Amino acid sequence: MDRFEAGERVRGYESLDEYRRVRCVYLDDLMRSIEEEGYRPNAETSHEPAAAVNGFEMAYVHRLEPVVAIGRGGEIQLCEGFHRAAIASVLELERIPVNVLCRHEEWQRVRDRIVVDPSMVQNYGPAIDPRVHPDLQRFSPDEPR
Repeated sequence: MDRFEAGERVRGYESLDEYRRVRCVYLDDLMRSIEEEGYRPNAETSHEPAAAVNGFEMAYVHRLEPVVAIGRGGEIQLCEGFHRAAIASVLELERIPVNVLCRHEEWQRVRDRIVVDPSMVQNYGPAIDPRVHPDLQRFSPDEPR
């Protein structure tokens, strides 16, 4: 509200009323759809933006899955797709697809070592269990939980 009152556009919308009328209705519909039909990856469906006349809503990021960066210790940081991730959390979905934007170079080194020798997953301590870490599961010799 403060940004609108300061004369700013928010996500391409000119007013709080327009945002509520278009964007919030779209998000409500998205939540209902995910709840009733499950999470459908954007690659498997056509994306219908909240407003066809809004350039922000037509941006390429809205054709991707939520975007994450992976930190030095393997922590996953959400960069884009906050609404889909929040809806998935509220609906208690165990997993959703994401696009990895980047990985910290230290994490990439760990990942590269594990790709070369999958038995190395056991060498990385309890802070992040590589057998269940989403960025490492496919390389783990053990079954993920």
